[in-house]
Amino acid sequence: MDDLIKNNRQVWEDWTRLHLETDSDYQEAIKAFEAGESTLSPIDLEEVGDVQDKAFLHLMCHFGLDSLSWAKRGARVTGVDFSMNSITAARDFAKKHNISAEFLCADVYELPENFSGQFDLVYAEGGVLAWLPDLGEFTRIVARCLKPGGFFYLRDSHPFRRVIFPAVVDRNGDIQYYRYFSKEPTCIDMAGSYAQPNADSSHKVYFWVHSIGEIITELSSAGLHIEFLHEFPKVYETFPTNIRTQPGKFEQHILKNWSIPNIFSLRAKLTE
Repeated sequence: MDDLIKNNRQVWEDWTRLHLETDSDYQEAIKAFEAGESTLSPIDLEEVGDVQDKAFLHLMCHFGLDSLSWAKRGARVTGVDFSMNSITAARDFAKKHNISAEFLCADVYELPENFSGQFDLVYAEGGVLAWLPDLGEFTRIVARCLKPGGFFYLRDSHPFRRVIFPAVVDRNGDIQYYRYFSKEPTCIDMAGSYAQPNADSSHKVYFWVHSIGEIITELSSAGLHIEFLHEFPKVYETFPTNIRTQPGKFEQHILKNWSIPNIFSLRAKLTE
């Protein structure tokens, strides 16, 4: 497993360069941030609430635009990512815009011991769970970092959405899938990155799928009380399905304006 994490770390070192230096999906957020705007999701702003003077730990923060947006709202932010390129970029953004925040290059499974009980809020969002091979250990680390009464906030892609459609066409033209109930990682030979598929580079990337049931169970096992779990839809103009017409026979039909779970968010409080 360490080799897979090491592989993914190098992937992110390369992806950070792509995301910053090419016409990636991140360019709009970078331009907004440079113009003084927040990059935070309206969902997060509503559900996280007031962060004024709160000790705020942002896990897997990439190059820190959201971390710094929270800092501008008064949080005392520490951002963590295992990519040194990401952390260097985050520090550069903080210095350029004179925003007070700390950034640390570390794997989430190897956070410093002095993080124990230090944070009012641990935060993670935007496709983070797929990079975690051991969800149980992750939730225990989250709980260790929280002060009593502090909470963990997570917003991520809904695992149902991840598995209902093919994940990606790899560099060989083969369709690759996430599998909802598989404990084994999905390995994809991916061209470019998820935010810049047109790049010339390619990497073997490893992803893990965690079901909603696993997520809730592991958080509860770590001593976190689930305050809410919200699901948000994505609407498709047409959606194929099979309908049973008689015993043993099905016909394909196209559903119109059909919604599936697209994003979920949750907040879990460490019991005092």
